[in-house]
Amino acid sequence: GVFVMGDSVKKFEQSIGKKIGKKYTLGCSSGTNAIYLALKGLNIKNNDQVLVPCLSWVSTFTAVKMVGAEPVGVDIGYDYQIDLDSFKKRITKRTKAVIIVYFTGYYKLNKTLKQICKKKNIKIIEDCAQSFGAIDLKNKSTCGNLGDVSCFSMNPMKIFGAFGDAGVTSTNNPKIFKKIESLRYVGTRNKEMVIYPNLNHKIDTLQAEVLLNNLNLLNKKIKKRINNAKYYNKYLTNKITKPQ
Repeated sequence: GVFVMGDSVKKFEQSIGKKIGKKYTLGCSSGTNAIYLALKGLNIKNNDQVLVPCLSWVSTFTAVKMVGAEPVGVDIGYDYQIDLDSFKKRITKRTKAVIIVYFTGYYKLNKTLKQICKKKNIKIIEDCAQSFGAIDLKNKSTCGNLGDVSCFSMNPMKIFGAFGDAGVTSTNNPKIFKKIESLRYVGTRNKEMVIYPNLNHKIDTLQAEVLLNNLNLLNKKIKKRINNAKYYNKYLTNKITKPQ
């Protein structure tokens, strides 16, 4: 009978945090809302600029607009991720954050970008919508470990999906966690006092239950996709066969 924010939600959040290796994880209503909450949690506001890769879904841009900031497009490299030279050229005094998108699920730990952001005091938001469970084998890093806040989408199209829309934000910073936790529930503290007036971004208990079950199937699904990709690589060629 507990359809919203039941015990399953807490269990789900703990399981996801353990999987991606971050201390504080919060379920929310979608991946788009996760990015929005991350921006709000990092105090991104009017007149700020947020760098966003030009290859992405519109949510990475619209979420920035919804907090009043300006999204600035950054070119990508051949790996579909932010091109470092373009990234450095786009940085201004107004640049407060960058959103990294692991398009098509390809995850690569970008240590150089992180060093630049640390030097310039630029916050990092990871958009891991398409890459839950991805690992950088070279650096032995799990997707979601690089940013100040990592965001995940778990709608049915994703490899780790629910029966409807769902999402997650994750961070190691307790202050950011507490703010996002309040923002998620219309900006309240203990469902009583309004601290940060906002909308409703909670995850349903049902989706948390579904995702807990699907988490047990994740490695099997990833393995199957890898095998499918190997099959395509083996049999798809550039040769054009004339019809008989």
